[in-house]
Amino acid sequence: MSNFTPLVNKEYQFDGDTVKVQFRRLNRKDMLAAMPAFKKLRDAETEDENNEAINDLLNDIADLLPNYVISLEGLTDADNGEVTIETVVNEMYFMRLCALIAVDVMKESSVSGGNE
Repeated sequence: MSNFTPLVNKEYQFDGDTVKVQFRRLNRKDMLAAMPAFKKLRDAETEDENNEAINDLLNDIADLLPNYVISLEGLTDADNGEVTIETVVNEMYFMRLCALIAVDVMKESSVSGGNE
C-alpha cells in the first residue's frame, strides 16, 4: 500500500501564533521546475549557501503556493485579522514562514516524502 495522502497537514510557530497549514503536493511540472533549487538547498554547507538556495526555492515556488495551500489557520495580524496565504507569499515580513512552508511542500512532494 502506498503512503500517499492527497493532503498534508503541518504546524508552524511564527510570531507568537501556531499556524496550521494544509496543502496538496506539487504536480509534476511544478516539482520538476523547483527541483534544482531544492537540491541546492539540500547540498548547502554554509549559511550563505543556504540563504541563496532558499531565495532560489522561493523564487521558483512561492507564487505557486496559493494554488496548493488549501487552508492556513491561526495566523493573525496586529488587529487580530486573519492573514491569508497570499499575504504570506507576498509580504517580506512572512519570508521565514513562507520558506518553511515551501520547503515542506517540496519535501512532501518528493517520492520519499518527508520520511527521509
